Amino acid sequence: MSVHTKEKSVFKKRIKLFTLIIFTLAIIILIMFSPVFAIKNVVVNGNISYTKNELIDKIDFQTENILFKEYFRYFDNVYRFDFYTQQRILESLPYIKKADITYSFPNTINISIIEREPVAYILKLGNNILVDDQGYLLAAIYEQDTELPWIDGIEFGEYVIGKPLEGSGREQLETVFFLFKLVKELDQFSDYKLFELIDGVDIKDVEKILFTLDDRVTVNIGDKNKLDYKIKSLKEIYFNKLKENDRGLIDFTRGRYPSYISEN
Repeated sequence: MSVHTKEKSVFKKRIKLFTLIIFTLAIIILIMFSPVFAIKNVVVNGNISYTKNELIDKIDFQTENILFKEYFRYFDNVYRFDFYTQQRILESLPYIKKADITYSFPNTINISIIEREPVAYILKLGNNILVDDQGYLLAAIYEQDTELPWIDGIEFGEYVIGKPLEGSGREQLETVFFLFKLVKELDQFSDYKLFELIDGVDIKDVEKILFTLDDRVTVNIGDKNKLDYKIKSLKEIYFNKLKENDRGLIDFTRGRYPSYISEN
């Protein structure tokens, strides 16, 4: 083969390679700007506290070509960061514990939400604050939610709705949640259900924890030592010793054994 023939062969290969590169780039550009892959559908599930439109308004997908972004993000942190950022935006909302955003071919975004659930409300001058079991402050409300127990005596400094309670109030709140958890656990193995009767807890003094049952019996449980024994004894007294209309105080701090002081 002559030198001229070899050069001609190399030239043809370069032309083919160049043509292939141009063709590939053209396909990529076509995909990038094709309206076929622009976002047209958003599917949301798991949301309770926010509507679909409220969640969509919080994120910025616009009508960008999601196919290119989804499949090429693995080669570029910019694209990966965009999905991550949108999820973090949703998770900044007070009730949202976890948000997961995924893509479905060709033009659908799926948003899966896990929400925080309020377990009590904290009494605070001027309004009440819903809180979940991890101490996150979910919302300020002006009325009392009679389906949830109230918590009084929590010390507040600066606080932010959507963030966990900090400072000394955090320790008080954890003590209340420890009490709730123990009562629920003991209820599971008993025909007598105490937790559903708890109206609320006064935690102003962690050495003198007070709570009320069925809006008629106050319980002074003392500190959180020997709570297991105290709750078992409380259930025995409340369900087997008191009458349905009895009103009074069950006190665990006056001696070795609990005492009952009637108000009838």
